Amino acid sequence: MSRRTEIKHALMILAALVLAPQGANAENDVRGVVRSLREAVLTTDLSARLIKFPLKDGDSFNEGDLLAEFDCDRHRAELRAAEAENNGHKLQLENNLQLLRHKAIGSYDVAMARTQADKSAATAQSIRVRINQCRLLAPYAGRVVEAIAHEYEMPATNAPLMKIVDHRNLETDFIVPSRWLRHLKPEMAIDLTVEETGGKYRGKLKRIGAQVDAVSQTLKITIGFDGVADGVMPGMSVSAVFDRQDM
Repeated sequence: MSRRTEIKHALMILAALVLAPQGANAENDVRGVVRSLREAVLTTDLSARLIKFPLKDGDSFNEGDLLAEFDCDRHRAELRAAEAENNGHKLQLENNLQLLRHKAIGSYDVAMARTQADKSAATAQSIRVRINQCRLLAPYAGRVVEAIAHEYEMPATNAPLMKIVDHRNLETDFIVPSRWLRHLKPEMAIDLTVEETGGKYRGKLKRIGAQVDAVSQTLKITIGFDGVADGVMPGMSVSAVFDRQDM
């Protein structure tokens, strides 16, 4: 996670703490903001026109679904030309090998023919890699946060196409008193309540921070939802209630 993202999450957690209801139990009820384990801004270095861009803001998709497709007819034509050139170089190499057996040419001519064949093969493979980028497939199941590009336009190289987020693997960072360390155990079950929906979920303690803040005597813990949390989205406020007797 980048430093900028860490600061953003810290500010969101602080905002949730400041806005917490006055009746909240400060000793056993802590609050944070839901975030996704995976989010991405998708780009491409292809210089090609978009011919398919089916998803809009908020749409869901599964892993492997088509997110975008580019017009790559020019690249396919370049591949056919590169493959034809490579076939010619391979034939030249085979011919030179035959001539070498009859001592009609030297080993230098064979080496040069092999170099040309290898070079044209690498060129063809490079174009194949680019053609594989003509169809942008979803790396995981999720939702579209923002669709930036549009069908039939030619996005600038490396310009953002869309922002996506994994809506299934969610977790929340909480700031808790460091004295709780004696009771915190990995995988311990914790009750979670999402404020926007009022939904209650079962969570599990996934990670315990590696350092205590010396000034506030607090540390960060991370709690994940136990299973798919239907209706929960990144950015929502969530509270975690710890057993009063344990703390």
